Amino acid sequence: RRVGEALGATRMAIEIRTVRPDEFPSLVPALVDLLIATVDDGASLGFIPPVVPAAAWKYWIGLGPELAAGSRLLVGVFSDGQVAGSGQLWFPSLPNARHRADVQKIFIDRTLRGRGVGASLMTALHESARQRGRSLLLLNARRPVADRFYKPLGYKEVGVIPGYSLGSRGERIDT
Repeated sequence: RRVGEALGATRMAIEIRTVRPDEFPSLVPALVDLLIATVDDGASLGFIPPVVPAAAWKYWIGLGPELAAGSRLLVGVFSDGQVAGSGQLWFPSLPNARHRADVQKIFIDRTLRGRGVGASLMTALHESARQRGRSLLLLNARRPVADRFYKPLGYKEVGVIPGYSLGSRGERIDT
């Protein structure tokens, strides 16, 4: 999927596609930087700011075996050929879970936010899930992101878990 976007007098080429396991290691440095910047901007993504680069690196490298095994899918957003965001699908292998997937770690470089790129990324994830026979997608998100971003895409709130995650000052945050 390619999206051309006019930005002033220039045109930015946006491509959203599945990341191949063999190309993944070369993208890790940029993904580390994007994850850190996104968490520093206030997103959770399982981390608390400031993110130690070694922790972000360890997270990304740890995904390699799952990508190679096909139990996880990474969809990348590429802006002029450089990775500028990503989203993941994790596929449970239990016999009673083969119809569902977990949507994880959705983030876009701050320069592309508010331009529909995130919605296009979600569309690509939905298509990838359907192609793999997954018809139920689950995710957890903090408010206001859940209300502002996911609900307009058709996601429904099934409950709130009080104090599910911790904030940067140790406060408990509902998800």
